[in-house]
Amino acid sequence: GNQVWARALGRAAGKFSAHFTATPGGIILAAAAAYPDTPATDLWLIPLGPSGETPPDPSQYGGRYPRAAATVAAMPDGGAAFAAATRAPEPDKSDIIIYRLDSKGRELWTSITGTQNLDQPTAVVPAPDGGLVVAGYTFTPSPGLADSGSQDFFIARLDDSGKKLWTRTLPAQRDDRIAAIAVTASGTVLAAGATFTGTAGDADLKIVLLDSSGEPLWNIKTGTPRDDRVTAVAAMPGGNDFVIAASTRMPEPDQSHDFWIFRLDDNGKCITP
Repeated sequence: GNQVWARALGRAAGKFSAHFTATPGGIILAAAAAYPDTPATDLWLIPLGPSGETPPDPSQYGGRYPRAAATVAAMPDGGAAFAAATRAPEPDKSDIIIYRLDSKGRELWTSITGTQNLDQPTAVVPAPDGGLVVAGYTFTPSPGLADSGSQDFFIARLDDSGKKLWTRTLPAQRDDRIAAIAVTASGTVLAAGATFTGTAGDADLKIVLLDSSGEPLWNIKTGTPRDDRVTAVAAMPGGNDFVIAASTRMPEPDQSHDFWIFRLDDNGKCITP
């Protein structure tokens, strides 16, 4: 538990998303940072040696993109995938753009996906075939009602060249936002996030499992009478079990947050410790 080394990189950012992957010689940091004084986003891909050393010129592993920072993932080959919202030609609409970089920060491909509405990514993860899954939410307007509608789960599956294999939108009566996703070795996708239950901003957990073709296998909602939010999910090795980490806010006056960790089997049933 003793500190081996510490490094400070970059400058203070308004929004920050980061992911690490282990390598034989150390770790690789993939990060996206947005700054309050510029509309651009810096994308960092920096190898760190056993003592935290960086290349002589870390900027060669990064690039600047004029879009809001959203989410980033380190890929198994040492590269990175970066998903952000980019404005669509129509007013008040946006699409999701994905950049795929190699281990030297060079752009391999870009791909744009989304719906005809306003789309925002919140998570991107590697898939077992070298592709990736990007997820977020899309605003689905109510027919005939201006400025009315709901935010719905959106998931897209891309192959290793950026070709879109399938997309899936999960309509709901309330606002739903994906917070985290996990992909199993067989290609099934677990998407978990918040479903908002009232005007006070409280939420329950919404958890959905899709098969390798994007077809829903099950869709559950769970939670407490308080405000519950997903923070991370993971697929267990060697099977289709999942671990979900969340927080739940205690009632007034303290309103403190507690950890909430549970495990689901491949049918969405909670596994008793």
